[in-house]
Amino acid sequence: MNEELGSSGVADVINFPTKSLNKDLDFYLTANQTKILQDIVLKFNGTLEGLLEPVAQQKMVAEGDVIHLPKAKKSDRPFLDMSPEEFEDQGFVLSVDRKITEDFQEMIAMLASVPRAFEDAKKWYYDINDIIKSIANDENEFVVLSIMLAAFSHNTDFYRNLLEAIFAFKAYQLDDKECLYKYISSIKGHTKKIKGGGEEEIDKFGKLKLTNFALNILDPTVAEARENHWNATMDRWMFRAFYPNLDEAVIKRMVGKNIAYIYLTKVLGREAEKLNMAVHELQAVIWVAIMYKTRGRIDTLPSLLEKIKNRFLTDVGGLEQTVEKEEENLIELKNVVSGLASKIKNPEDIRTYVKKASSEEKREVLLAFEDDLTQREKTMCDPTQLSMYYVLDNYVGMRTDKKKNIKSPLLIAMDSGWTIDGGVKYLKSLVGFQATTQKGIIPEGLDKLNFLKEDTIRSVIKEAVKRGLFEVIKKEDGKFCLKSKTGRNLGCYDTKKGAEKREKQVNYFKHKKD
Repeated sequence: MNEELGSSGVADVINFPTKSLNKDLDFYLTANQTKILQDIVLKFNGTLEGLLEPVAQQKMVAEGDVIHLPKAKKSDRPFLDMSPEEFEDQGFVLSVDRKITEDFQEMIAMLASVPRAFEDAKKWYYDINDIIKSIANDENEFVVLSIMLAAFSHNTDFYRNLLEAIFAFKAYQLDDKECLYKYISSIKGHTKKIKGGGEEEIDKFGKLKLTNFALNILDPTVAEARENHWNATMDRWMFRAFYPNLDEAVIKRMVGKNIAYIYLTKVLGREAEKLNMAVHELQAVIWVAIMYKTRGRIDTLPSLLEKIKNRFLTDVGGLEQTVEKEEENLIELKNVVSGLASKIKNPEDIRTYVKKASSEEKREVLLAFEDDLTQREKTMCDPTQLSMYYVLDNYVGMRTDKKKNIKSPLLIAMDSGWTIDGGVKYLKSLVGFQATTQKGIIPEGLDKLNFLKEDTIRSVIKEAVKRGLFEVIKKEDGKFCLKSKTGRNLGCYDTKKGAEKREKQVNYFKHKKD
């Protein structure tokens, strides 16, 4: 029961909705019935706590309580200054199970069973930092490539992510800067709505995940400090690690909430301290472990660079001596990326490697685009002739969002230029250190706390009804029906409120009789 609860004043009714979209499966139990359900579970050699899916709080709801979580709330302190416990005690978040440490230890043990997987995962960001340094010629280019790598990471596996960034970075190096500036300026950036209607562009770098990812790459040492536990890259996979029983649709909505993001980075920092690791080191280890567990692959840098070597080695002359051994170490494999970048010396090379990285179907599209370009009359500054246009509009996936992400950083790069310290300061400015208010803290539909697994609630309640232990309200053929202890229909109604009213009548006469 949702909104009807508050209006009916029936304080002792607890809703146990299933997580299915199937509206025919929705059961409502009173606090007393919950006790009976617990007795049933005990007969099944289980516990009610074990039966409950902790979608919101990881605790039993007190008898008679229906707990409402805030849709918006203001803190007396900036969120980034709060501890995980403060987030939980003040009701800002869906609390994480304190046993999560055990899960992380299992992940680490699993990863440690694969030779060098744990060590390689732990230093993932430091190795990426080294690779970028080997490609960039100065600090400005170093910041540009770091930001491109983060900006292009949205919903993209890292192999493709790295190639997109390398190709776009080489386009940045090779294109005429004046014409490139005009093209990038014409891209629609991130916007916000303004009062009175309309919208205006704002300086933004995608979601908080991308900002933290860029910081982790640009300067991995930032996350080493305890006060910077917020600096961890938390994608949808990481949210699943913290909330393994949450529906995917809910996870998707939560990822976009900055307060949930900051809370989980703080929890991750707390767990990292227990394991004597930096927060971004533990994040990388967990992410690689999840990939290994769910997809059976080790996504550490050596395996990824090996994939790039096998795809591009035949065209990267001069690298054979570097990677000819069967057991290459990471230093040698890093040369594959810098070697690939060094071989792209002109726009024709960019097109060659983009086509090589593309599917056969996509190559046909690229060739058709190139043919069309040759037919056009060349002008002083035709953006379609730019290598950046070729990469962004013909190779980069989810190009609208990714172009928005790189607009401001690229304009700054071509305007005043970047320093590493300037890049770190810029990214930190986007984090929102002073934020104290968050709207939509709890995704819509999660303002009640008691959630049961669909298959379990169905089997247990059906068993309870079969044994004649209590009445339930069940939806049948579009109606809300009150079922007796013996399964007899006590009345069907168009609304839940109607069935609840009938249930109160039955209970009234039952208690009066007693």
